Amino acid sequence: MTYDQLRYGIYGWLALVAAVAALGLSACGGPPRETRLAVQAIGEGLNVADQAVTDEVTRRGEESRAQVRREVAEGAIADIEAGLARYLELLLPTTEARTALRVARESAEALEAALDAWAEGSSPETNFLSVAACAVSALTRLGPILEALGVELPEELARGLDTINALALSACPEPESD
Repeated sequence: MTYDQLRYGIYGWLALVAAVAALGLSACGGPPRETRLAVQAIGEGLNVADQAVTDEVTRRGEESRAQVRREVAEGAIADIEAGLARYLELLLPTTEARTALRVARESAEALEAALDAWAEGSSPETNFLSVAACAVSALTRLGPILEALGVELPEELARGLDTINALALSACPEPESD
C-alpha cells in the first residue's frame, strides 16, 4: 500500500465518521444550519434597521423643532403644552418605529433562545416553531412601519424572516377543504 492510498483511506474513514456524526445529530432533532443562519440574519437586519431609524429620529427631530418654532412664530401654537404636543405629533412615526423595533428585537431574542434550547436538546422543535410563529408576526409588522417612515426593510432581515416564516408555516396544519 502506498502512502497516497493510505492517506486517501484515512480521509475516507474520516469522511464516513463525519457523515455518521452529522446524521446522528440531525436524528437527535437539532436545528438545521439554515435556521441558525436565518436567526443571525434577522439580528443583523434589526441592527441595520435600528441604525436607519436612529438616523431618521435625528433628522426628523431637527426638522420637527424647526417646524414647531415656525408655527410658534406664526401664532399657530399659543403655549408650551401645545408646542410639545405638536412636536410629539410630528415625531409619531419615529416613535412607532422605535416601539416596533423594540418588540421585533424582543421577538428575535426569544427566537434565538428557543433555537438554542432546541440545539441543546432541552426543548423540542415544536417549541421553537411556536416561538417562530409569534416572532414572524412581530417581525412582519415592522416592515410597513419602517416603510411609512421612509426606511427600507434591510435585506438581511427580509431574507431571515422568509426562512423562519417558511419553517413556521410548515408546522401549521393545512386547512381542510369542504
